[in-house]
Amino acid sequence: IYVDDDNNEGPWYGTEEYPFQYIRDGINNSNNGDDIFVFNGIYNENIIINKVINLIGEEKNSTIIDGQYEETIINITVDKITINNFTIRNSGGNKNNSAIKITSNDNKIINCSIYRAKTGILINEAANNKIDNCSFNTNGFGITIYDSNNNTIVGCCFSHNSIGINIKNSNQNKIYYS
Repeated sequence: IYVDDDNNEGPWYGTEEYPFQYIRDGINNSNNGDDIFVFNGIYNENIIINKVINLIGEEKNSTIIDGQYEETIINITVDKITINNFTIRNSGGNKNNSAIKITSNDNKIINCSIYRAKTGILINEAANNKIDNCSFNTNGFGITIYDSNNNTIVGCCFSHNSIGINIKNSNQNKIYYS
């Protein structure tokens, strides 16, 4: 399934020639196991991922999901999601509103840049998630892990956050740089 914010006049079939304009339309029209490829652009939206998909950006610095200082930008509610190659910015509200909120297991966030969020990634009551090669800049909290076990943070960079990594009531989480 393809998404391109430049296709603002349709038709919107989700094909490479006629991609959806919004990421949420790609997700809504996907099936479990689908790859959703997002072309470079700025996507001003907040999305819920409730299907087992791979969300792939064309190029990390040019494929941007902007929450426009609203609530949580990406809310992951099912297991085994992969998000790869995005800049995710401008979440709003309180510290529970994040760029990415994970309340499920076995997800991967890879090669993403997250900035200007109350919390970059919030992992809450979830296990076996992996945050790999991501950067966190100018957030309140870079990553917050609550009541969650066996999550891995590897190869990430933190700068100008109030707190880089905040872990509470959690066990056996791993943090390392490779």
